[in-house]
Amino acid sequence: MLVHLSEDPFLIFTTESPDVREVNYLVKTLVSIFCLLSIAGSLLIIITFIVWSDIRTGARTILVYLSVSDLLASAANLYGTIRDFNSDTTDCIIQSGISTFGDISSFLWTISLAVYMYVTIVRVDKTRADRLLIPFHAISWGIPVIIIVGAVLSGGLGYDASYISVGWCWVNLDGKLFLLWILLAGKLWEILAYIILPVLYLLVKKHIRIQVGLEKTPSVLC
Repeated sequence: MLVHLSEDPFLIFTTESPDVREVNYLVKTLVSIFCLLSIAGSLLIIITFIVWSDIRTGARTILVYLSVSDLLASAANLYGTIRDFNSDTTDCIIQSGISTFGDISSFLWTISLAVYMYVTIVRVDKTRADRLLIPFHAISWGIPVIIIVGAVLSGGLGYDASYISVGWCWVNLDGKLFLLWILLAGKLWEILAYIILPVLYLLVKKHIRIQVGLEKTPSVLC
């Protein structure tokens, strides 16, 4: 496949050769399938939580809210992939807002779940962990709403020329503050998750190993 490069590093993604169109179609198909699978998985978690009351624990409740966030993001991205935007239309901005809200909320609920498990397992304080649900709601729903409202009012969301997507809208790359909105509309929370989650995982794992070691150690009083 012959692709003509230019000074624009994104031009390779917009080349209108038959080979590139074929690759783009394949990528869009795969992305659509993954979005559908994500939607199905989220619905399965939500439905099972509603049907079986005996599994409605604090951790599973957070998992349901995480699934709702993923459902919103996947559904919006699926619409954007099928729609294949080429300009800043009204539904482009709406799709960008919904998917961005879902993505940010998903990262925040994932961090919330990790914090909940840490307090429950390491601190052995389930009552305190359950009390964190209200702050989790305020953070995981409130922060995305504030960001989306600010981004829409400032023109930060919209058509990105498919440079960094497969047809859906996200951050308007023609905006003056597009780097800021790239951070606030996803990347910042993604980086925070990559830092916080491994730390909490290691702390929980260390605690479990210590507890297992204590159980295996014979008592000197026996």
